[in-house]
Amino acid sequence: MIVLSFIVALSNQSFSKTLKPTDNQTASLSGDKPFSGLYVRSKAEIYFLGKQYLWKWNPTIDQLTRIKVGSTARGSDIHVIDNTMWLVADQRLLKHDLKINSQSYFSLPDNLPVRHLISGGAYEIFLGSANQMFRFDLQKNLILKYSEDRLARKRMAYFGGNFWHFIGNRLVSESLTPDNTFKKKKLSRCSGQRFIQKDPFSLWVGCNQKIKRYGKNLRIGQSISIAPGDNLVGMATDDLRQGFLFESGRLEVFDPKNKSISAYKLPIGEVYELKLMGELLVGLNQNGPFAELLKNPYHHRLHTQTP
Repeated sequence: MIVLSFIVALSNQSFSKTLKPTDNQTASLSGDKPFSGLYVRSKAEIYFLGKQYLWKWNPTIDQLTRIKVGSTARGSDIHVIDNTMWLVADQRLLKHDLKINSQSYFSLPDNLPVRHLISGGAYEIFLGSANQMFRFDLQKNLILKYSEDRLARKRMAYFGGNFWHFIGNRLVSESLTPDNTFKKKKLSRCSGQRFIQKDPFSLWVGCNQKIKRYGKNLRIGQSISIAPGDNLVGMATDDLRQGFLFESGRLEVFDPKNKSISAYKLPIGEVYELKLMGELLVGLNQNGPFAELLKNPYHHRLHTQTP
């Protein structure tokens, strides 16, 4: 296991440029709260869900487009593969073609309501219904049924063939067995604010004034200590780097390959979701989307210890 110390240098932090919807756009958004399901396709294509609409924001030209989809499921993922977006709307699975802007709906067996969606692999999503869960293979158009719904939980991710979430003060990993049941493994204790974020290679968990990186073997690969008195309020990834946002507005972008941190000072408050896209940090808060253009960071190389 590699242990990394989180060292802060406030005096050397850079500043960012904030991009937000215009006042008229913000007024349009106000009737569709709350927001969730952030997906960043590019710097010019940022999608998120409101109460009734799918929104597309292009901050480079101040353009905001809304697409009627029906009642959405707060807390569910948006899954995108091959120019196709999958989401939950009107308690059904909605397939939205991003190229031609067309929509079609899918229903579960017996027309059961779809209440949650969690992204699995590239061509795999999990759908939660009334005390049941379904795995949808998007390539084979095949739906498999499981006897229990594990998706009705906050702070959940599917990674390495396991569902990761919190039960009480425990981080738990649950795998599907051949007989369609769940095998549970309790991992570390977690208290305070808790976050889960995955990238293609790792699962990041924030709690107990620490940020831990887990591999697919369920083992801790790295542990980062958070400075005393600071609180983690958000996590973001762009598949190559991991961003950690703190209550003070400080953003630390961690590069695991180079074992370095780039620090920024951001003028933002509470956030629901965060994503990194190059030098852009994109987020959702109670008013809608925002983007921080990150410039000239202060780079700090971390001290590394290998027990």
